[in-house]
Amino acid sequence: SVGWGMGNEEQIVADLKVVSDRLKNDESERGRSVALKIQEMELIEKRRKLVRQQNGFWVKAMSRDETLSGQFSTKDVEILKHLVDIRTEEKQADQEFTIVFVFNENSFFRNLQICKKVTAHRSDGFIRVEPAEISWYENKQSTSAGAQISDSFSFFEWLESDEDLMGIALHIRGEFLSAAVDLFLSEFSGDDLFETETQTEDQDEESTLLSSDDDEY
Repeated sequence: SVGWGMGNEEQIVADLKVVSDRLKNDESERGRSVALKIQEMELIEKRRKLVRQQNGFWVKAMSRDETLSGQFSTKDVEILKHLVDIRTEEKQADQEFTIVFVFNENSFFRNLQICKKVTAHRSDGFIRVEPAEISWYENKQSTSAGAQISDSFSFFEWLESDEDLMGIALHIRGEFLSAAVDLFLSEFSGDDLFETETQTEDQDEESTLLSSDDDEY
């Protein structure tokens, strides 16, 4: 629900802050109550929908992450503005997983999902990654071979490669996805955020955050 004199981004930021704080506060109680577990799932789903509504959420979070901030080019930034979701699909007791990057329609490539499959061999610590398939439009590639850019590294070059020497895949799956909301919210601090939170708290939070019957991805 957006309104009450607040801009769209302000409302989303305020709701994200409330959801994030609730999840943190409930962390110690999660395994003790079915009701709390249901509430946690509802909050996680609401957080995911809020993230998809916020333009540029992922590229902002990535730019504030110490590991990822140096791993994309200036052209990558323009492409990553179309990124609306990142999720993982787990298989074989966590030894095999796929990172799924979901995009809005854009002028750079045709596929709306880019999948990076990773296999971790626990015995020797070896990580095997498979090249992601990206159906680029003509002359729109962000990789060094297709787009003569001055940057020495492209995030999409990593996506299309079969190497992960810097451990980007494991970092995204673990630390980054866990911290993404906090990284994004770090931009919003001080009096502006406090005022936004105060307005949000005056609303019916349960109705705003937990009733998702009319919400759509």
